[in-house]
Amino acid sequence: MILSKSYHRFIFTGILFFLFANILPAQQPKRNPAVPDNFCISSNEFILAKMINDYRRQNNLADIPFSKSLFFVARSHVQDLAQNHAYRNNCGLHSWSENGYWNPCCYLKEAGKTNCMNDKPKELTGYKGKGYEMIYWGSEEAVPSDAIDVWKSTALTNEMMLNQGKWKTKLWKSIGVGLIDGYASVWFGDETDLLQGIRLCQSDSIIDAKLSDKTSSPVLKKGHSENHYFLITGSFKSRQQAVEQVASHVKKGFHDASIIEKDNIFRVALASYQSQDEAQKSLNKLHSRFKGIWIYHY
Repeated sequence: MILSKSYHRFIFTGILFFLFANILPAQQPKRNPAVPDNFCISSNEFILAKMINDYRRQNNLADIPFSKSLFFVARSHVQDLAQNHAYRNNCGLHSWSENGYWNPCCYLKEAGKTNCMNDKPKELTGYKGKGYEMIYWGSEEAVPSDAIDVWKSTALTNEMMLNQGKWKTKLWKSIGVGLIDGYASVWFGDETDLLQGIRLCQSDSIIDAKLSDKTSSPVLKKGHSENHYFLITGSFKSRQQAVEQVASHVKKGFHDASIIEKDNIFRVALASYQSQDEAQKSLNKLHSRFKGIWIYHY
């Protein structure tokens, strides 16, 4: 099943869309399963993963720990889709081409076939659990806000993010994201990832797998109930503009950067504090780096 929106955007989930795979003749992977030492994630990949956790938090669900293995699998898959178009010849977007260090897989729209998606994390990285993928495809470059808006507006993918419907009995213990060109891929895992040290590209920052447990969320929706003092670096009418500024802050090591949405204005917060005195002390240290920074009580 293919669902469309403007710009020919499409979304896919493995079991929910009843896309099942024909495994091509067995081949040996072209290298031992491992995440390369130089692997890093982009700021947009980081932001999209945080947005999903923020959405879960709004629905009284626990955050999903970030997984280095699943970030790598997601990145590998969107690269394969963008470069090799593995979904040709009636193979769905969960397919993998023969042009990689993985076993090729044609993911067909036929029920009753063996699913070749779930074992890709184990094959590529040695991850111990099963993987479940959700894909966005658009004619323009994939950005976090567009991808999550489409997933939230579609019942099948919304249920996957919130462990509802067919996913009600699943406990997501790992999450990873990949974005390249018009593709966005999210992998959910049912086991904890033992790999540590997720590095942000173009930065020396190392991201904690449970970072979102101790930081503000990337998008705070209208009606957010917490009472905080935020250091605001900019206000925008477009959410995408705000996301781009958050990405810039994340690259500089400000992983608490968030967006406050209120009255159709998107304010970018560098950090949040529970008292005005704490916020003022931080502002005094940062005002030389961020001109016009101010305190917002929300």
